[in-house]
Amino acid sequence: MDNAFAVLIGVIAASVGTLISSAISSWTQTRVAKIGAEKDISVHISKLLDARLVSEAASERAKLEQLHLILSRIAFENSQTCSFIDSASGLELNAFRQRYRDNCIRMDEASAIVDMHYPELYEWLNKIQNQTNMFWGYQEGVLETDNKNNPEGWQMNMSKVLTASHEVNKNVYHVQRQIRDRFHAIKISLKSIDMGTPTG
Repeated sequence: MDNAFAVLIGVIAASVGTLISSAISSWTQTRVAKIGAEKDISVHISKLLDARLVSEAASERAKLEQLHLILSRIAFENSQTCSFIDSASGLELNAFRQRYRDNCIRMDEASAIVDMHYPELYEWLNKIQNQTNMFWGYQEGVLETDNKNNPEGWQMNMSKVLTASHEVNKNVYHVQRQIRDRFHAIKISLKSIDMGTPTG
């Protein structure tokens, strides 16, 4: 009887041990699978975030390039060089005023980009716009004034044209410098993503 009881206890103990071992093994496998799944999800999310950041960066770079080009065109149209060319060529007022309207359209395009994406540049763009209006107003005065019959009036208008031109180009340079800095920062962020290092 004692032997049978001992055998029974041994069988029960072995069964319990097997059950415990199976439970531990099952828990371990479940835990490993969960960790693996969480890691896969984390990697997937990281890739999605990186892809989104790359897409957003590409979009912002395009906006910065567009703004830089618009400002370069504005700087030229409001430059001393352009003023002298127009004055020497005897540009007709209708053609001049059409170019002024084109300049206003470019300013509106720059304002739209700045207002929606770079409000910190609004003050500088407003300065540029004010000075371009001064430039075109005084440049029209230059074109309408006969340098031979009214040299003082012509010189006064030309002097104010040059002052406005200087201010336009100074402020354009300031904004374009900030654009370059932002563009460089995006380039560094993209390089960090390519290398798999955190950007923030």
